[in-house]
Amino acid sequence: SYSIYLIHYVVLLLVVRLSAPLSPDNPIDLLIGVARMVASLVAIGLIALALQAWFEAPCRRWLRGLAAPGTGMPGLAILLAAMPVALALMIAALRPVLVAALAARG
Repeated sequence: SYSIYLIHYVVLLLVVRLSAPLSPDNPIDLLIGVARMVASLVAIGLIALALQAWFEAPCRRWLRGLAAPGTGMPGLAILLAAMPVALALMIAALRPVLVAALAARG
């Protein structure tokens, strides 16, 4: 689901950053690595379910309600749905400027 897509990178990054390095020759380290991966997958699943239930589904219902016939607000629903795309395009267009500014700061 989209929730898994959103959260998996963050969880895996945290696991890698917070975990001590493991030796591939040590069987205990192999078990620890497998346990980390299983715990990561469980965390990703649980966080994704929470995002789906408490954020994604209510937002989807709200947007569909705005776009429903007779509400008089389909333009607002289209505008809200298009905002992430517009933001992504703005970031892509401004990227060279931002990179140059950060490089100038040193």
